[in-house]
Amino acid sequence: MGIYQYEGSQDKYVFLRELITNKKIKAVCASGYKGQQGEIWFVRVLPPPFEHPSYDYSVIFTTPYILGKSTKSGSFNANVETDWIAYLNRNFIKTSIDSSREDYFEAAYEELMKYGLTKNYWNEYIFLSYVNHKFDMIALAGFPDIPSSLPHSKEGYDKWDL
Repeated sequence: MGIYQYEGSQDKYVFLRELITNKKIKAVCASGYKGQQGEIWFVRVLPPPFEHPSYDYSVIFTTPYILGKSTKSGSFNANVETDWIAYLNRNFIKTSIDSSREDYFEAAYEELMKYGLTKNYWNEYIFLSYVNHKFDMIALAGFPDIPSSLPHSKEGYDKWDL
């Protein structure tokens, strides 16, 4: 899994930029979701299926989780790039990656995305942050390390008008 900013679409492709590495990805989204400018996506991206010029795209394997946060009025705000970068920077230190490594940020990001901080870290985040869905996307709100931001956590439930 990874966290990406949506940067547009053309024909059947969507264009994403990974938040930490800034790697740009051209992909087909299996659910058909085309996205909206500035959204932050939490998705599993598979590499191009073949090493051939006509297969120069990746495949988004999961239905996109669109990350957001609650506003004071209780609505969903999908403009959260800086919030997620701050979350990642707060939590890299909690990984087992040595901070003196030259590739520290990339390695800590990879470990956090792959393993989380506990056994069911990302599964619990998805469960506690679910807000709504459409046939082609799922909306999640909040940040894993801020329980009061999660609509289904004990601390966050009372804040949302569900």
